[in-house]
Amino acid sequence: MAEAPIITGRLRLKDETDETLNSLRSKFTATFKDIGSVAGGIIAAEFAQNVTGALEDVSRAATDSAASFELATARIIAAVGATGEEAERLRRELEETAKTLGVEYGVGATAAMEAMEALVKAGLEGEEAVKALAGVLQLATIEGISTEQAANMVVQAMTQFGLS
Repeated sequence: MAEAPIITGRLRLKDETDETLNSLRSKFTATFKDIGSVAGGIIAAEFAQNVTGALEDVSRAATDSAASFELATARIIAAVGATGEEAERLRRELEETAKTLGVEYGVGATAAMEAMEALVKAGLEGEEAVKALAGVLQLATIEGISTEQAANMVVQAMTQFGLS
């Protein structure tokens, strides 16, 4: 009979230990869920900040590129001396050519427009610059040089052979 109180005591101790362990397990689970929520929030905030920064950079680059494109177009028209309807026709032709050939040669419309600007600065007229652009972009791509360098090389070669 002496064993019955010992067994009862052991069972009670086991039950109390199970209850304590279950209580601790619940508290740890809740604590780790809270930590996970906070960490997830921090990670989400950091991610959002990085995405926002990247979008700002892309937006700034696109704005700068568009401004450079428009400025180069305006400088070409001014250098050629076109006004009124002639200036508007030349603007459309320059923009269409720069966009088409810039994509075709993988340099972008802005670089193509800047190449045409270099051609005009080197002495070619608007129409001549448009016709020479494909060759300039090919040279820049093949030689791995800037479109402005290629434009200057083309104009020098044309001048040497009396083609400008």
